Amino acid sequence: MGALVEDFDDTTYVVSVTGTWARSTITPYQGAGCLRSKTITDGDKSEATVTVPATATAVQFWYRVSSEATYDTFQFFINGVEKTEVKASGEVEWTQSPVFPVSAGNTLLFRYSKDTTSKAGEDAAYIDELTFTIPDAPLAPRINTAAALIRASRW
Repeated sequence: MGALVEDFDDTTYVVSVTGTWARSTITPYQGAGCLRSKTITDGDKSEATVTVPATATAVQFWYRVSSEATYDTFQFFINGVEKTEVKASGEVEWTQSPVFPVSAGNTLLFRYSKDTTSKAGEDAAYIDELTFTIPDAPLAPRINTAAALIRASRW
């Protein structure tokens, strides 16, 4: 199995990323950058959408949250279905998500939302090392060169 990794270390993304999140150099999990939710006001949300690459079969990522516990929340969705295994709020250090099955063209949505009052921590969510599992291409049949030469010499 191969992998396609978006590390957010530079401004050239290997996958399609749209929305209000942006590259940040604030405490990435690994490397020089990560993706951070936009600074928002009370009652607002910030979202990033990623389209799953054509040959991907699974996705996994690292996430971190610094927010008001219980009220300001990081959420993750695949095709509009929330994956509560990674729903988080409060002070959450870098955590690796479970592996989620995906298909070509699926939409991943990362959301950070605030309630209508208070602020705590950095008031943000981060993702890094967004990794898609890519099945290996089928191998071409191998030719047994020695056997082929022996057969050829007999003719």
